Amino acid sequence: MNYHELIDDRRDEIVEFLREIIKVPSVLGEAKEGAPFGEAVAEVYGRLLERARADGFDVFDADGWGGHIELAGTSGGEDDLDVADGELAAGEAAGDAESTAGPVGDTPRTAGRVLGIPVHLDVVPAGGAWVHGPFDADIADGRIYGRGTSDDKGPAAAVYLALKALKDSGFTPSKTVRIIIGLDEETGWIGMNKYLEVAGLPDFGFSPDGDFPAVNGEMGVINFDLAKKLSKDGETGISVRSVTGGNAPNMVPDGAKAIITEDSGKGFNGVKEKVAEYRASSGYRLTGRGIGKSFEIHAHGVSAHGSTPDKGLNASSRLLEFLGTLELAND
Repeated sequence: MNYHELIDDRRDEIVEFLREIIKVPSVLGEAKEGAPFGEAVAEVYGRLLERARADGFDVFDADGWGGHIELAGTSGGEDDLDVADGELAAGEAAGDAESTAGPVGDTPRTAGRVLGIPVHLDVVPAGGAWVHGPFDADIADGRIYGRGTSDDKGPAAAVYLALKALKDSGFTPSKTVRIIIGLDEETGWIGMNKYLEVAGLPDFGFSPDGDFPAVNGEMGVINFDLAKKLSKDGETGISVRSVTGGNAPNMVPDGAKAIITEDSGKGFNGVKEKVAEYRASSGYRLTGRGIGKSFEIHAHGVSAHGSTPDKGLNASSRLLEFLGTLELAND
């Protein structure tokens, strides 16, 4: 059976495999021994590696920081450098036609040129309101709903099962095909840096992340902090105690909250009126309520991926805009 027929014949298997990994909420979590990005990320990563080993692929794991799955090509070969699965050692630079980067965990280092296909298994926090649970992997109207279906568990599952179909059909590629697995693409890329120190770069490749059929480059990301010290300078009145919002740096924040205090004795009636006025004039959803001696203001937006901010509504911007309408004692 050729690989086209195998893929068609395994459609249900592909769907169930994707649903299985979507159900693991692989959001960045607390680092633990063997799980630098948290237990959920380690779980979904472990499931993929376990499946790949059972399917007969060469697998390499860089101590939980990332890894790869390989199908050797006709230009591949072996030499005398053996590196155990997970053992961290200095990798070689890519580009040499006779020995490309790095060790393969269960076999000697790959020789020959390598096609790299980077994917990632981590996802951004769910955020917002979902008709279908973000980690339920519901099927409705011919679609699978859940966090990671398109970024990037769906593409990861598709690439893996396509490579398995090639392998099972008896096809041998001219270049070694390496699925490179990232585990913190949505946050800091620390894992990929550590993986590359060991395995090195492939010679060429593409990324099935986000848009069909392939992405060969991505925009850069800069994370930075803006800080401002708020002081009252002896004035009384409304003061901002805290402002918080968002779930991750690469998401449009769908919620933001400010806590304000008042020490002049006038109370928050004026603030309540301004909240109502802002909501009526702007059309944005803004709410406020008293909590003890403080007053909480909530702005509600629409979540979106950082690559498509135009599809979201930034709650933090709305909240800051409103705070700018208040006469603050600590501005």
